[in-house]
Amino acid sequence: MRKGLLAVGLIVVLATQAMGQGFGLQIADTAKEGEAGDVTAAAGVMVGQDVMFIGGRGMYSVAPNLRAFIDAGIIRIGGLDSDAESDIDFDSGFGIAGGVLFVLPFDLPVDAALRATVYKPIFPDASGSESWDGVSIDYSLSIIGANVAGVVSYDLPMLDGLTLYGTAGINVLRAEFEWSASADFGFGWGGVSYSDSVSETETGGLLGAGALYAVNDQISFYGEVTSYVGTDYLDTVGVGAGGRLTF
Repeated sequence: MRKGLLAVGLIVVLATQAMGQGFGLQIADTAKEGEAGDVTAAAGVMVGQDVMFIGGRGMYSVAPNLRAFIDAGIIRIGGLDSDAESDIDFDSGFGIAGGVLFVLPFDLPVDAALRATVYKPIFPDASGSESWDGVSIDYSLSIIGANVAGVVSYDLPMLDGLTLYGTAGINVLRAEFEWSASADFGFGWGGVSYSDSVSETETGGLLGAGALYAVNDQISFYGEVTSYVGTDYLDTVGVGAGGRLTF
């Protein structure tokens, strides 16, 4: 039982450290307008020191200047840092995210857009109950985050199909761990119970830069580096790459 609570505590710490860097795909998009009705499927991986994410994205162009997307994939706590991995088999989960990208109607040398995302990692073993020798404990962990960022992109005229893009914004993540304990030792004294919770909210800056190469109108590939800065916990960057197919 104590191993289970220790595992939950580890996830609380690592989730706050990760600040969302591995809970979904990165920007993996430009700020250019698209064709209304286009559907884009993407698959990729993001690797950081603390967290790894492998998953996919479905994106739909509601209008030429508005795209909506949903991410889903697998989260691996540990990433490139083997010391961060759990020895209690409590080091993986699922990540879901959703958001929109709105292309700004400004006449600028670069394309510009605003992007908003809400993401939620889910760790199946982070909620449950344990009991031993008349003592029962119920616990649950909830994590949710969001970020809002500006995105700019520029088509390189000397390299057909290559677009550079960058992003800057604000990221917020909240992790809350709740638990309750009850004990009844059977001596006729009645039971005792106690409950408590601990939460952590972190706000910081989001910075990123990447490149997207369009092989043709349907197939493209991207590479990206993302960093969450200005927080008490995060001191690493995430590197990602993947491919996209537009229908």
